[in-house]
Amino acid sequence: MMTRLRRGIGWPSDIGVFDGDAMVVVHTSRGEGGRFLFERRPGFRAPILATSLGLAYLAHCSEADRRQALERAARLPEPWNEPARQPAALEALLHRIRTEGYAGMDEAYAARDYGGMASAIGVPVLEEAWPSPR
Repeated sequence: MMTRLRRGIGWPSDIGVFDGDAMVVVHTSRGEGGRFLFERRPGFRAPILATSLGLAYLAHCSEADRRQALERAARLPEPWNEPARQPAALEALLHRIRTEGYAGMDEAYAARDYGGMASAIGVPVLEEAWPSPR
C-alpha cells in the first residue's frame, strides 16, 4: 500500500504511532527510489508539536493521549512546544488542522533540524476510513 501511495503522489510517506511524547515512525517508503535531504528510518522519534506527523495525530487523538503528550511537551524548552503552555493558541491550531484536514511541519523545527530545506504535511489515518473486516 505504501509503495502504491509513493508511486501515486511521487513523495515518500511515513506511518507513525504515538509513544507518550513523540510519534515513532513504524514504516516508511523513503528508501523506495529517489534521494532526499533526509532519510527517516523506522524508530525515528518525531516530536509531537514540531512535526506534521505529530500535529496531525494530536488534532485527532483521544483526550487522554493529548493530555499526556502536552504535559510532557510543556516541560521542554524548544520553541515549537510553546502551544503546550498556551491552551487557547493550541486549540486554535488543532481546530485549523481538523478543518483543513492536514498539518504542516513547524517552521522553527524545519529551520533547526533541516536548515529550512524540508517541509512536510501530515494527515491522520482515521479508524472510520478503514473498511470493515469481513
